[in-house]
Amino acid sequence: SRTGVTHIVAISGYNITIIAMLLITFCLQLYIPRKKAFWFVVSGIIVFLIFAGLSASVVRAGIMGILVLVAKQMGRMSRIGNVLVLTAVIMTLHNPFILMYDAGFQLSFLSTIGLVYLSPHIEKWFTRVPEAVGIRESLIATLSATIVTLPLILFQFGRLSIVAVPVNMLILWIIPFIMTIGFFAVVISFLFLPLATVIAWIAWAGMFYITSVVTWFSGLKFAAVDMRVPVYVMICMYIVLLYYLKKWNTKNK
Repeated sequence: SRTGVTHIVAISGYNITIIAMLLITFCLQLYIPRKKAFWFVVSGIIVFLIFAGLSASVVRAGIMGILVLVAKQMGRMSRIGNVLVLTAVIMTLHNPFILMYDAGFQLSFLSTIGLVYLSPHIEKWFTRVPEAVGIRESLIATLSATIVTLPLILFQFGRLSIVAVPVNMLILWIIPFIMTIGFFAVVISFLFLPLATVIAWIAWAGMFYITSVVTWFSGLKFAAVDMRVPVYVMICMYIVLLYYLKKWNTKNK
């Protein structure tokens, strides 16, 4: 919480994408036909969501991932804005109260909006940042999600992390590797447990690195500042943000 990286323990579209890509690669290697592979990947995502606990952010990410797969299966390009809205409708029809009372649901959608609509506008500011090990991508993604979710975080939790950007840059690049290694450790465990144990220790080393970085930065006195804003300030902040997003979109047309 103090370092602004609680999002890494919540399932997002990023995690679903990694899982989907691993399953698709697995199907391609086994020469499974496209139609059968589609149902295999969708089933795999649903099982993953159940294992992850089916919280609001988990369900949102899963529904979006499956809708994108359905669009590709039908030969139609999926527009992320339409997918996002349809996902919100599906979830609120099931439980309308999440719109007002589920901070995880709100943060999940806002961070996705930031990644989709804000990151293309700010990436030109960081052309000089090196792309090695995903440094530039991590920086742009972190800033996009942080800017869009900041008003809600200040209203809901009253805490501003000062070290969120550097910490995210230090740890985000390794998460896909940890997930991939963990995936293969689980698969191999059904075949040969000792080898799976060795592979799992590699994933543990990556997680130890993440917790070490987070622990060190969270110990800094200036890591976070308590700052709560009233609801009308949050609304004003989002009005300003929407104004600039609309202005940038108008310029790019």
